[in-house]
Amino acid sequence: MNQLRRNSSILRAGLIVVVASVGACSSRNAAPSDSTAVASTGAQPVTMNGMNGSAGMGGSAGMGGSAGMGRRGGMSGMSGMSGMSGMNGNRTAGLSADHEFLRMMSDHHKGLVALVHPALERKNVSGIIREAKKLDTEQDAELDTMTIMLRQKYNDPYNPQVMAEHQAMADTLKSLSGSAYDRTFRQDVIRHHQEAITMINEYLPRATDPKVKAMAETMLALQGKEIVELQAQLSHQ
Repeated sequence: MNQLRRNSSILRAGLIVVVASVGACSSRNAAPSDSTAVASTGAQPVTMNGMNGSAGMGGSAGMGGSAGMGRRGGMSGMSGMSGMSGMNGNRTAGLSADHEFLRMMSDHHKGLVALVHPALERKNVSGIIREAKKLDTEQDAELDTMTIMLRQKYNDPYNPQVMAEHQAMADTLKSLSGSAYDRTFRQDVIRHHQEAITMINEYLPRATDPKVKAMAETMLALQGKEIVELQAQLSHQ
C-alpha cells in the first residue's frame, strides 16, 4: 500500500513538470505584439502624419508661394506631385517628377493658349489686347520648349491637351463682351497662373533635371509678377 502511494506521488509530480513545460513552450511560440511585429517585418506603423501631415492637402502647395495668393492648391486635389497626376489620371502614372511636370505643364499652357488666342481674334476686347499678346508669346514659346524637351529627353511625342476646366473658362468668355470680358479674362488668367505656381512649388523639391528645374523657376517668377500686374489692372477696372 505504501509503495502504491509513493508511485502515485511520483506520477503526479511528473504530470506537473510536463504541464509546466508545455505552458512555457506555448508562451514562447505566441504571436508577437503589434510593435514587435512592426520591428521584425520592417513595416512602418500608420500615423496621422502619414495621412495629413505637411504634405497632405496643403503643405507648400498652398498658394503662399511667390505669388502669395492664398488659394489652397490652386486646383482641387493638388497635393504633392500626386495632384498633378490626378489632373490627367493615368497619362502621367509611373513617370519621373521631371517627365510628369513637363507633360502636366504642357497641358496647363495649352489651356491658357485656349483663352488667349480667341481674345486676339476679337475686336471688342481692346482693354486686354496688350496682355493677351504678351501671354500668347510667352505661353507658346514655353509650350514649344517643353514639347521639344519631352521628345529629346524622354522620346515622348506628347500632344498637349486642354483640360476641361480651362475649356470651360474659354467657353464662358465666348458669351461676354466689353468690360465684362476684360474683367473675366483677367480673373481667369490669375486663376490659371495660381494653378501653375502651385504645380511648380510642388514639383521643385523633387526636381532632378537642372534644365527643367531652371525653366520651372523662371515660370514661377514670371507668373507671380504677372498676377500682381493683373490684380492691379482689375483694381482700376
